[in-house]
Amino acid sequence: MRFRRQHPIYTYVVDFYCHSHRLIIELDGPLHETEEAKFNDSVRSLAFKEFNIEILRFTNNEVLFDIEAVLRKISMHLNKHT
Repeated sequence: MRFRRQHPIYTYVVDFYCHSHRLIIELDGPLHETEEAKFNDSVRSLAFKEFNIEILRFTNNEVLFDIEAVLRKISMHLNKHT
């Protein structure tokens, strides 16, 4: 699958986007743990859902310390929508 990095969608820029599967992957660092950031993330998620785009979110720690699990989740998602 082809993913685009830092891809603009509507008024947002997402971390990674796979157009063929309408899938966004977001990597969330410590800044996403604040209440304001959680609210903003939920608003973004609702906006993408309205356009039939799904989002998978992972923390930086998941990517750094359990990349195999992250890749499995992405792969499972892609395979169920093939």
